[in-house]
Amino acid sequence: MDQTEYAKSIVKEFKQAIGMAVDKKFRHVTTPMEEPYPNNLEDPNADGDFKSACNMWVGKLLYLSRMTRADLATAVGRLSRYMR
Repeated sequence: MDQTEYAKSIVKEFKQAIGMAVDKKFRHVTTPMEEPYPNNLEDPNADGDFKSACNMWVGKLLYLSRMTRADLATAVGRLSRYMR
């Protein structure tokens, strides 16, 4: 199953939400997560809409990692621990 377009749509939506140019590329990494990762991702300045959007993006990434991108599963799983 090819989920390339789905993955691209998630990235495009995220870039638009954070005000980043859609055509600008992210930094390339060889692994989806680098150690050490932060233990506390709570942002006291984040509003409810942003937190809700983050939950939605993590949900989409969880779907993607479970269905076609097992290499993302560990990183997305750890990220999902901080969603409320």
